[in-house]
Amino acid sequence: MTNDMSGPAPIAVFLSYAQIDDEGLGFVDAFRRDLAFYCSADHGRRVEVFYDRASLGWGDEWRSRIRDAVEGALVFLPLVTLTYFERRWCREELLQFYSSARSREVVDLLLPVVVLGHEHITADNPDTAVQIIAGRQQFDFREAAIAGAGSPVWRSTMLRLAGELVAAVGKAEGRLAPAPPPDRERLATAVRSSGQRLGRVIGELTAAMTALLPDLERAVDGGPVPTDLEPAGRRLAHHGVALERAALDLDGHLRAYVDLVMATGTPDQRAVLVRDLRALGASTVPLDQMGDLCGEFLAALRPVESLSVPLRRAVEPTRAGFLAVRTAVGIIKGWMDLGR
Repeated sequence: MTNDMSGPAPIAVFLSYAQIDDEGLGFVDAFRRDLAFYCSADHGRRVEVFYDRASLGWGDEWRSRIRDAVEGALVFLPLVTLTYFERRWCREELLQFYSSARSREVVDLLLPVVVLGHEHITADNPDTAVQIIAGRQQFDFREAAIAGAGSPVWRSTMLRLAGELVAAVGKAEGRLAPAPPPDRERLATAVRSSGQRLGRVIGELTAAMTALLPDLERAVDGGPVPTDLEPAGRRLAHHGVALERAALDLDGHLRAYVDLVMATGTPDQRAVLVRDLRALGASTVPLDQMGDLCGEFLAALRPVESLSVPLRRAVEPTRAGFLAVRTAVGIIKGWMDLGR
């Protein structure tokens, strides 16, 4: 018997999840298998589910390939818990996909499945990644995950999810028809404006990190908790979130501009653009180095934090800010690969 290759192309779905969540719940393999089954059996749409970067063939170039994934109507399906937001790669994948999907007006392709942590996923949460999920129609998977694969709750939930996924892809495919090219001058203006904002935020963040490092060093040395540690950490968190949002805003404009220049620009214009992108990515080196140093201090404080509630509370804002900084730096570094 030969496979029937008629009908629409299969829907590509990328599962983004924190490995530790699967270790605790052990549900990702069953989720992948059953999602494909119900999409095919109930809606006649074949589905190819990928659940790591290697299986999708993204490898080290996954950032630069996300826009291609959006163009092909790939569904980005994050399996969300509070742990998900603590994982740098999960955050980068989410923000990068959201930026590209928003620029093409196909945010339908982002289909969050919330497994645990529902009460913390609110629009007033200061975390950029949490706000993105909170702003989407979330699919509640809590009871199904707890009941386990094969249970009646699991089966009925997977059936509903398959229906929502197929409907979302249908809407997005209708919007991904060829569109007229964007106005180059308008795009260039948006890139300049967003780039200037990013530059200001980087300067403010660098100053905040420079001011924080001595307090972290004193805390690692084992003395009393520095009185300035928590307020300095909150300043870092504020500027870290601002950097993450500025990078996300520029990302959408920049990728559209690069696509346009690489398609219609002269060889000299393309060469200048590639040079500027590399310089932009390299500009994060000092910030990255300070981030590494900050991370080393935070790692050194872990054993001490377990013995001191005041220190643990004082360091919490710094950890949140540090995570936002590292996510933003990852997005910015990804621009170095554009235009290749």
